Amino acid sequence: MTSVLRPTFTEGQILAAADLEAAVTHARAHAARHDRYLHRWGIAEGLTLVTEPAQDPGGEEYVQVTLRAGVAIDGTGREIVVPEPVVLSETAFTDVNGGDEDATELDPYPVFVKGLDEEQVPFSLTADRCGAGQPPTRFDETHVIVFGKLGEQLITFDPVAIGDGPKDDGRWPILVGYVHWNGRHFVGVSEKDEQEIGPPRAGVRAAEVIAPAGGLLLRTRPPGEAGSVLRIDDEDGFVFGTVSAGDSVTELASVSPKGTLTVRGAIAEAPRGGDVVVSSGTIGNGCLLPLPSGVDPGKVTEGSVKLHIWLRPHLPDTPPPLTPVVIDTPVVCAVDSERRVTCLVRRVTFADDEPTQEDVPVPADFLMVAVAATEKRS
Repeated sequence: MTSVLRPTFTEGQILAAADLEAAVTHARAHAARHDRYLHRWGIAEGLTLVTEPAQDPGGEEYVQVTLRAGVAIDGTGREIVVPEPVVLSETAFTDVNGGDEDATELDPYPVFVKGLDEEQVPFSLTADRCGAGQPPTRFDETHVIVFGKLGEQLITFDPVAIGDGPKDDGRWPILVGYVHWNGRHFVGVSEKDEQEIGPPRAGVRAAEVIAPAGGLLLRTRPPGEAGSVLRIDDEDGFVFGTVSAGDSVTELASVSPKGTLTVRGAIAEAPRGGDVVVSSGTIGNGCLLPLPSGVDPGKVTEGSVKLHIWLRPHLPDTPPPLTPVVIDTPVVCAVDSERRVTCLVRRVTFADDEPTQEDVPVPADFLMVAVAATEKRS
């Protein structure tokens, strides 16, 4: 078990280097435990990948990728500071991923930042005849940018012991985004991969949050940027809305302290597991079938809402005249994966001369049943 030792000193005590180092180590370890247990590790500010168009001597266009300045806390509680923007090296990338011959421009290669300690050795005017030189008097708490192979963003790390301080061996890389490579140059960046795995963001761990002034404000973006806002206070109760870059708030929904619900806009009830929503009507050939009210197209795409569709050619309300004799036979009446309807009939007309035929588009009657998938129980 790692114990926590706090150094203490007495008047007149001769302090060794280890005593002074213990004071520094105790403070660092305390800050690291605070950052990893009272907060969630991740990026606290900046550290985003941005691109700038460029062209190589051969005329091929590509992008120069830069990591913006920022601050992050890794899983050991170590603070990582990138004080200024850093241009990513294509040479460093090929050293790691140069052998991926089957890579495409769609493949997301992870980019990480890690904390790194570099010794700062003082300059000496005299040579040390008895040793290897002066010991370090400072550590530069710097960083290093690391390119990963495809899929390395999925690697997890074992937590450090409860009493441990921050680790200085770079064991906990932090994902900052992905680069895309065409075999010669960077051609783009992305924040998330196909599994929606993106850079971790620093957060707060708390079972209770207390607002000492009677109000609590949550924002999705820093002040000066547009986003969503959630406000809880004694006067207005619970308020949700949007905030502009000029800090102007538009209230969209609120619940007063007395329980009065006020909504600006419509309230749509989403289908629950097992719910059935039905719609019917007549639609023209080549048109898209509309979804029943309240059905989210995204839920249909992901398969959590199943559609059952019935179609038939639309019969006119009045019968056709006796002459000439016209017979309509369905050729196709179907709907594709995009819900686009195709409805054609083969129309044979018996006139005085020989009969004629043609394929004619006609409307279709439809019945659509949307069924929300039932959640599986373990």
